[in-house]
Amino acid sequence: LGRGGFGTVDEVLCKPTNKTYARKIIPLEQTAAKVSAEVEILKQLRHQHIINLAAYCTTSDQLWLFMTPVAEGNLATYLRGDSNFSFGLPDRELLRTWESDLISALKYLHGREILHGDIKPQNMLVSSDMKIYLSDFGSARAKYIEQSHGIEPQPASALTPKYSAPEVSYHKSVGYSWEIGAAADIFSLGCVWAEI
Repeated sequence: LGRGGFGTVDEVLCKPTNKTYARKIIPLEQTAAKVSAEVEILKQLRHQHIINLAAYCTTSDQLWLFMTPVAEGNLATYLRGDSNFSFGLPDRELLRTWESDLISALKYLHGREILHGDIKPQNMLVSSDMKIYLSDFGSARAKYIEQSHGIEPQPASALTPKYSAPEVSYHKSVGYSWEIGAAADIFSLGCVWAEI
């Protein structure tokens, strides 16, 4: 289904239930704290426009995250027309709905002191029924995890410059504060809508 900075995603079928899942495969050679933080964050999230972590397991060298729903593609492929989606002027109402849905998802995250950290069209999944979901929490930060584990803010290594707030780019090498992070997520979402 895709490949990102932290792993690959494919579609798998659970034979006993006949249910499909998106499986994100993350090499365990990555920073253990970063991988466990992503899992801890995903376990806490329950929102109708954020991907849902159904299960996870490890192999000898990989972490597998099983998530729903399985998307048809992401917003970037939808906008480029590189997918089976149809896109035209009548879809303006759909875009307004998506905008509202993603604002709701971001408000939910920030209300739980979680920063996404990599808002971009590639991390917005579109399902076959044209619903949109915020995904890819590999760059996410949760204040409660950082405080309870004594983790210092990390450099923003997975930045996508086109969607990054100027202050995040400025602080890229040293990490950034919570105040900058929440505003930066909002800035990034605004960049996505400006692109549309």
